[in-house]
This record gives sequence, C-alpha cells and structure tokens, in this order.
Amino acid sequence: MLAGVLLSLRATDAKPCYSPEEKAAFSERRKVAVRRLIKAVRRGNFADVKAILDEPPTGLPLQVFVNSHHPDEEKDGKTALMVLRSGDTDYSEHVSLSDLEYDSDDLLDSEGAVLEILELLLDAGANVKAKDKNGQTALMHAVRNEENHVVRRLSQETEALNLVNRWEQTALIVAAQEANLTAVQILLKAGAKTHPVDQNGRSALDHAKLVCSGAREEAGWVRDREGYYEQSDELRLKKEAKKIVKLLSGGKSKSKSKAHRGHAGDRGRGAHGRGGYRGRGRGHSGGGGGGVGRA
Repeated sequence: MLAGVLLSLRATDAKPCYSPEEKAAFSERRKVAVRRLIKAVRRGNFADVKAILDEPPTGLPLQVFVNSHHPDEEKDGKTALMVLRSGDTDYSEHVSLSDLEYDSDDLLDSEGAVLEILELLLDAGANVKAKDKNGQTALMHAVRNEENHVVRRLSQETEALNLVNRWEQTALIVAAQEANLTAVQILLKAGAKTHPVDQNGRSALDHAKLVCSGAREEAGWVRDREGYYEQSDELRLKKEAKKIVKLLSGGKSKSKSKAHRGHAGDRGRGAHGRGGYRGRGRGHSGGGGGGVGRA
C-alpha cells in the first residue's frame, strides 16, 4: 500500500517529457515573446510591457523571461533593461494613457514613461548585472545613450556599479569616454571607483584627457541619429571633458598621463584598442581594433 502511494507521488512529481517538436515549438514561442517584450520596451510602450510581463510564456518563470537575451544575433544579446531609450517613446502611438499615473503636464515627458517601464522590469526581477555579448550592462548602455535619468536609478543598484565589459571598462570609464559629465557626477556620488583601468591601462581620468586632446577629431568619426557624434559637437564634448578631468583629479591639474603620452601609438589596435571610442569598426588612429559599437 505504502509502496503504491510512493510510486504515485513520484509519478506526480516527475517532470513532463516533451517531444523534440514540442520543445522546438516552446523555444519559438519564447523567442517571439522576448522580441515582443524588447520591442515594447524600446518603443516606450508601457501598456504592452505590463501586459507581456503579466502573462509570460507558459512554463517560463517571469524572472527568467524578463532577463532573456534578444534571440537575434545582430542584437548583441541585449535584454529588455538594456534598450530603454527616451527618444523612442511616442505617447500618441505606443502608450495607453489610461495606464499611466501622470499629471497632464508630465505626459509630455518621455523620461517619465521610461522610468515607469524601468520599475516594471526591476519589479519583475530584471538583473542589473546581466551583460550583453560585449559585456555591457544596462547601466553602461544608459551612460552611452545619455539616458541619465536611467543612470541615476540604476546607480542605486550598487552591485552593478563597478562591473566591467569585455574591454575591462567600468561604467565610469564609459562615461568619461562619452564626455557624459552628468553620468560621471551621478556615478561618483553613488560610489563608483575611480582607480580601475581598462585593458590598455587607462583610467576614467585618462579617457577624459583623451577627449580633451582631440582624440575624437583624429578618429574622424561622427554621430548621426543612430549614435555617432558629429564633429561640430567636439567643442561641447571637450568642454565637458575638461570638467570631468577636474572632477576626477580633485580639482587639481596633473602632469601628462599615459593618455597624453601615448594615445597615438598603440600599434595594431589604435589609440583606444578594442575598447576604444565608438568608431565604425576601427580603432582610434586607424588601427585594427574595432570600437565599442553602437549601444
């Protein structure tokens, strides 16, 4: 009798056995759902994001689903948390206003929708330490995209503050590369470490000095609507970079660092090597190393 009961319990607890066809169908449903979620997040579609998170694919835990990487190879393995962009938000087309608890004046502020979606993702278990194929975290993507309201929120998740990407760059180094003064200030206030160096031995301070020295102009890259800087932006970037240098050096000028002494001579990899600024598939001085790529 007891043996029969035990066998019955074991049969009940046994994992279901799926055929290869069923497994393939489930995998495809998961890919479709992940694409929908990431697309909804990218467009700032609060209502869709909420609906998708409320009903994840059958058999897939919510936390696993929300941290799924984009299944398409060309998307670099980004998760939903990595694609938050204010500029993509379109209230009139994408957002159900009845689902947003904003005053009428705030409805014009796409940053508000982004932060609402960010909280949805975090509440669903989004992992701030997750990395894409280049080792970039959501915090690094926010820094590169100048989504500083997202940077401010994610910087509160201190476990991701000093993580490094494949080029051994922290979010603070990325902020210095991008001459993103606001992000530097936020990260320092949150406790970001200033001493880490990337694979080329350069710190955030070194990278800020590179921007001041005109490294961007020498690289000859521009920023279009997809994320590359126009050279007309150089004066503004240099001005911001000078403030970053002052901030990172404690307000005191220092002697020329490695960034000034050798930025044009990193043979074979360009001045910034593989972890350099976002060039179009090349290093800073025409070397063989690619840039970071589009965030």
